[in-house]
Amino acid sequence: MKYSTLLFLLCYLASPAFGQANDIFFSDFASREKLIDSIFKTQSDQRLKDTVAFNQLIKPYLTQAKNKGDQALIERLHLEYFRYRLQQGSRSYTTNLHDYNYLVDNFSSKDKHYLEVIAMQAYANYLRDLGKNYAFTFELYIEAFYKYENFTIRDFPHKIDYLYDIGIAYYQFRDFENTIHYLTKAVAESNNLYERNTGLVNTIGLSYRELGKLDSSMIYFQKLNQFALRKNDPSWILISRLNIGHTYFMSQNYTMAKKEMEFCHTYALKTNQKFGISEACIALAQIALLEQNYLLAQQKALEPYKIWKEKFGEKWIQERMSVAKDIFDILAKVYAHNGNYALAYKYRDSSLVIKDSLNRQYNALQLSTAQHKVVLSKYQQEKQALNFERKKQTLIRNALLIIIFLSSIIALLFINNQRLKRKKLEDDKKNAEAKLNDFTKALQQKTELIDQFSNELEQYREKKTEDNRNDIIFQLQQSTILTDEQWDEFRNMFEQVHRGFLTRLKQKMPDLTPAEIRFVVLSKLNLSPKDMANILGVGPSAIRKYRYRLRNKLHLPEDGSIDEVIAMI
Repeated sequence: MKYSTLLFLLCYLASPAFGQANDIFFSDFASREKLIDSIFKTQSDQRLKDTVAFNQLIKPYLTQAKNKGDQALIERLHLEYFRYRLQQGSRSYTTNLHDYNYLVDNFSSKDKHYLEVIAMQAYANYLRDLGKNYAFTFELYIEAFYKYENFTIRDFPHKIDYLYDIGIAYYQFRDFENTIHYLTKAVAESNNLYERNTGLVNTIGLSYRELGKLDSSMIYFQKLNQFALRKNDPSWILISRLNIGHTYFMSQNYTMAKKEMEFCHTYALKTNQKFGISEACIALAQIALLEQNYLLAQQKALEPYKIWKEKFGEKWIQERMSVAKDIFDILAKVYAHNGNYALAYKYRDSSLVIKDSLNRQYNALQLSTAQHKVVLSKYQQEKQALNFERKKQTLIRNALLIIIFLSSIIALLFINNQRLKRKKLEDDKKNAEAKLNDFTKALQQKTELIDQFSNELEQYREKKTEDNRNDIIFQLQQSTILTDEQWDEFRNMFEQVHRGFLTRLKQKMPDLTPAEIRFVVLSKLNLSPKDMANILGVGPSAIRKYRYRLRNKLHLPEDGSIDEVIAMI
C-alpha cells in the first residue's frame, strides 16, 4: 500500500498537472478555488479514498504555503482537509463539530469571508446527508446564503452550487416554495447551464408540479429540454420529455401526453434507458385504460414487468415498488375487464400490499418531516425571540446613545451660550470702563476749565467794578458740573464697572446722605479732593467735612483710612 501511494505521488509530481497546480500560489481566490477542486477533488467521487495518500498529496502545498507566508492558502488547505474528512465519514459527529467550530473561529486571512461560507456549506451538507439536527442544518444554509448572496460568480465560483444545495435540502424537506425560491436564484446567476444546473431546472419544474402549478412546471420542463438538446444529452432529453408527458397527463391533456410518451418509449429503446422505457410504458398503459384499449394497456404494462424481472429476478418488486404497484393496478383492471377475476384479485392484492408498504414509508417520511418541521419551527421561534431581544437591546442602546448625544449637544450649546454671555458681559464691562474713564476725563477736563476760568475771573476782578465782580462770583457759586442727569448716567456706568457696589454701600452704610454717597463713589475712582470738589460743585472745605462725617459714621480711629474701607466694600 505504501509503495502504491508513493508511486502515485511520484507520477503526479512528474506530471504537467503538478506544474499547472503550482499556480495555486500566484492566483486570485476564484482561480485558486478552481485549481483546488481540480487537484484534490474532495467533493467528487474521484477523490482519493486512502487518507494517507490524501495527506501526502496536500502536505507539499501546505509546506510551501507556510514557507511563502501565504496565510490565506494555509487556511484554505486546512479547510480542504476538513471537507475531505467530512466526505470520508471517518470521524464522529462530535469531532467534526469541534473541527468546524475551530476552523471558523480561527479564520483571519483576507479570504476569511469566503472561507467561512465554504466551511458552513460543507458542514450543512454533511448534516443534511447525516439526517441529524435539521434546525442547525438550515441555520447554516441560511446564514451562509446571507453571506454569499452579494458575492459575484466571478469572485465566488461556488455560488450556484451552494444555491443548488440549499434548494435540494428544502426539496427533500418537501418545502417546495423555498425550493423554488433558492433554485430560481441559482438559474438567474448562470448563463451557461452545466450538468448540475440542468438538474436544478428539473427540480424547479418538479416543485411547481407538486404545488399544482402545472403551467409554470411545463415552462421549466420545456426549458430543460432545450438545454438537453443543445448539449445533446440523451438522459436529460428523455427526463425532460417524460416530465412534459406527465404534466400533460396531470392536466388531462391525454392526446399530448400520449404523443410525448410514445416519443419517450421510442427514444428510450433507441438509447437503451430502461427507466425511460418503464415510465413511458406505464403512462401509455394508463392512457390506454382511459381509451378502453385493454389489450394495449396489458402489453404496455407487461413490458416493464419483464425488464425489471429480468434485471433483478424475484427481488424486482422490492427494487421497483412504485413501478410494481402501477403495473399491478393496470393488470388488475385489464383482467377484471376480461373476466379473469382470479388474476384480477391476485394483482389487486399485490397492489394493495405494495401500496400499504409504500404508505407506511410515506407516513414515516411525513412523520419524520413533521417532526423536523416542529423542531425547525421551535428553533426558529427561539431564534426569533433571541433576535427580538437583541433588537430590543440594540434599540435601548441606540436610544441611550441618542440621549447622550442630544444631552451632549444641549450641554455644549448651554456652555457656548454661557461663554457668549460671559463674553458679552466682559465686553459690556470693558465698554462701561471705557465710558467711565472718558466721563472721568471729561470731568477732569471741566475741572481744569474751572481752574482756568477761576484764574481768568481773578484777573477780571481786578479790572471790573465791585458789582460786576459780585455777579460773576454768584454765578460761579451756583454752577454745578455734576447735575442730577449726569449723576444718573455716571452711576449707571459706575455700576457696570463696580457691579453691586452701591447696593453693598447702602447695606453697610444706610444712613449716608446723597452727597456723601457721591463722595464715596468719587473716592472709589481715586480722584483728588480738588477734583471731587469741582465735580460736586463745592469747596475743598466741604470735601473735608464729608470725609470727617464719614469717619465718624464709620467710627474710624485717627490712623484709619477711609480709602481702605471704601476699597473693601
